[in-house]
Amino acid sequence: HLCTLWLAKQHEPTYVELSRLAEEYERLCKDKQNLERSQIAAAVRHAPLLGISATALGILAPVIATLRPSVVLVHQAADVPEATLLAALGPETGQLILVGDRCGAARAADDAGTGWSGARASMFERLLFAGLEYAPLQRQRRMVPSIARLLAPLYPS
Repeated sequence: HLCTLWLAKQHEPTYVELSRLAEEYERLCKDKQNLERSQIAAAVRHAPLLGISATALGILAPVIATLRPSVVLVHQAADVPEATLLAALGPETGQLILVGDRCGAARAADDAGTGWSGARASMFERLLFAGLEYAPLQRQRRMVPSIARLLAPLYPS
């Protein structure tokens, strides 16, 4: 027991310094995050349309809320919970364009076993299941054509 006390006393300055450095690291990480968010906000502040992916929306929701965009386009909208989307938008948003996989939205609801995924549902899913009219995209440009042909039967239109 005496040995443990002696070792603790010997290493106390190291523990104090380590604690101070950890706090400084945390502060610097927050400063870096705030700087990055400020740079993003400055870059898109006057854009007439804000386009954002589901992943970026989850990370940058506070930034988007401060920008108050009038038109927002959300890519992968079926992957964004409705609450997350609504928290990022303000009353200034006059138009919301949701781009997503309607077949994926249907699978997500079916996976829940109820035909509806409730609180986890995206606005994209909710609007589709409510029967809102939508316009399917006729062409995509990112997929290798041979793979696109394999998937074509899943997307009849």
